[in-house]
Amino acid sequence: MISAIAEDSTLESYEDEEGIGVATAKNSMLYISSKVLSSLVIIIILIFLARILKPEYYGFYTIVIAFSTLLGAGGNFGVGTTFRKKLAEIGVSLKEKSNIISSGITISFLIGFILMVIGIVFSRYIAYSIYHEPLLYIPFIASSIIVLLTVIYGVTSAVLFGINKVKHASYINIAYSISQAAAVLILVLLGYGIIGALIGIAISLVIGSIISIYYIVKFVHYRFSFQPRSRLRGLFNFSTPILVSNLVYLGLTSFAITFLAIFVSPSIVGSYGVAFRFGRIIEVITASLSFVLLPAFSSVISNKERRESISRVFNGSIYYSFLFLAPLTAYLISVSKPLMYLLFSSSYHDSYIFFSFIVLGLFINIIGVLSGQLMVGYGKTKSFMKYQLLTLVIELSMLLVLTPIFKVYGVLLSLFVIGPVLFSFIYVIALRNEFKMNVKLSKLLLISISAVILFAIGYAITAFLHYSYISILANLVLALVIFIPIAVFLKGVDSENVQFIERIGKRYKKIKFATDAVARYARFFLGN
Repeated sequence: MISAIAEDSTLESYEDEEGIGVATAKNSMLYISSKVLSSLVIIIILIFLARILKPEYYGFYTIVIAFSTLLGAGGNFGVGTTFRKKLAEIGVSLKEKSNIISSGITISFLIGFILMVIGIVFSRYIAYSIYHEPLLYIPFIASSIIVLLTVIYGVTSAVLFGINKVKHASYINIAYSISQAAAVLILVLLGYGIIGALIGIAISLVIGSIISIYYIVKFVHYRFSFQPRSRLRGLFNFSTPILVSNLVYLGLTSFAITFLAIFVSPSIVGSYGVAFRFGRIIEVITASLSFVLLPAFSSVISNKERRESISRVFNGSIYYSFLFLAPLTAYLISVSKPLMYLLFSSSYHDSYIFFSFIVLGLFINIIGVLSGQLMVGYGKTKSFMKYQLLTLVIELSMLLVLTPIFKVYGVLLSLFVIGPVLFSFIYVIALRNEFKMNVKLSKLLLISISAVILFAIGYAITAFLHYSYISILANLVLALVIFIPIAVFLKGVDSENVQFIERIGKRYKKIKFATDAVARYARFFLGN
């Protein structure tokens, strides 16, 4: 996912940057493929739960999951991101890596345990006094335990990215998803309802963590050791800004659900919940990109001879992310109504509107997400925290004002319309101020216009077919056939981009058929 090399580059630097680009693209595609596969498994669980529980009880489940996510909104408290940066830096010995891992696990476990206890202690009060729903008490306790398990799984899997074991992390992610699907489906079918679903999630987290720890021991010869306070303090200081970043998204979106639930019925929360969970397929891809790109950025930056290439690396990452996600976003929005009704039933009657807002907002977030990873790669975590806090304050203020007035649409406007635009704008300015680096917006705009045209045609077809299920397939064919010609016509795709796609296929044989097909199709319209 790296842009082509500038014309004045030497052959040596060209090959060096191309190697970085193709290697990053290969790792990105491998991990994204695993995340998409696991997301499909999660979607199956989502569909199953939504249809079994119905809107009201799925609304309760959504509130419980939001409570758990809000409680553990720090994720692994920035330690995972720290692993992906520091373990990937050139010249780090196995002993030093082992010390970094021990420090990170210690910090994550202690904070995760404290949060679990806090959640358990306040579960009764929140269930009875805030939501006035006793049914939520036990699920809140279970979700508090899940917070600690999620921290352990997240921090151990992040180690594998830091030591460039993306393939193993991808396989673990698949195992985690499949085990979750099996456990959740079995326990819910046995009649355990929301509690069964939560236990299933816990089982999968334990399985994923055990496998991750096994590979850490195997590849790093890791043995846990207690670290001095100075080392813990140093790692904590570096990871704190990343914690703020997690709070901006995970904390805010989860708080939005718990806050919204005060003003609307559980069934409306359920409709929003299915839209949000299903819409996160876009977030899964962007988050996967950031997981893989941070070690790539750190590796380039830590090598002074390569540092000058980072601007091309970064702009290429954004461009190819747009090229892939823009048509996907346009397609999903154009078929949102028949798609959501097919998957979750018309009982969730407004979910398709919510879904469209969410998918669009997550797409707009791409620039901000990747810009943040670049800033962390440079080690500018304090600046990163400053920009994240600014975003948090703006979005939270809008959320608190608009939600009581506009209910669900207040949440959507705050987090998925106004928020993402401001988020991306802030980071475009930040990159210019911090690194004298400009985001090349011209081709991104052309790709976006191509996607808007695709959406307009697709939505017209969906309406013409009376929002029937056949429109889902018709629009998929349409997107595959016309997006590339539109992008080529508008000069959003050129020969240089096609050459890079071909080089990815040559390096990564498993997708060579697909990349060659795309390249040949694009060349037909390019006339070469």
